[in-house]
Amino acid sequence: MDNQEKPKKKFYKKWWFWVIVVIVIMTITNSDDNKVKKVVEPIIQEKQEDLKFTFDVPSLIGKNIDEIKIILGEPYNDSEPTELQLETGIDEWSKTFRKNNFDLLVTYNPKTKTVIDFFIPTNDSSGATNNTDSLLIVGNLKKNSLDYKVENVKAIKDPNIFTGIIVTY
Repeated sequence: MDNQEKPKKKFYKKWWFWVIVVIVIMTITNSDDNKVKKVVEPIIQEKQEDLKFTFDVPSLIGKNIDEIKIILGEPYNDSEPTELQLETGIDEWSKTFRKNNFDLLVTYNPKTKTVIDFFIPTNDSSGATNNTDSLLIVGNLKKNSLDYKVENVKAIKDPNIFTGIIVTY
């Protein structure tokens, strides 16, 4: 055996080495997390923006058609019933408001201007959907509100799919 033994490294030198290694790893990991957050957060935010409402239907409840036109602007179709139509007793007319590729059809009494209901049709090119939750978001609506009633409007050819939702109060 050799009389000259290698000096043993002191424990505290090893300990500090591992502390530094852990700190460096944590710094790199946090840096990578921040890079990922910078890339992912805008995507998440964009998706959340997609979920914002287009029409605030609850705020329109109780307003007449003239008040709704002030709030939503000019409707897509702004025709009025003729005198002859009014004389024959027509008691429902509608106006369609379009925003962000969605429509809101407002049915009202043309004589009193009182709103009867709101209809949000699907914007799917097929004219039907089997999930009306997105339409609730479009209208800022809740299924079980005490202030209004939301019903799915079934497609005539297939009662398992819907053409939109109707809101009454």
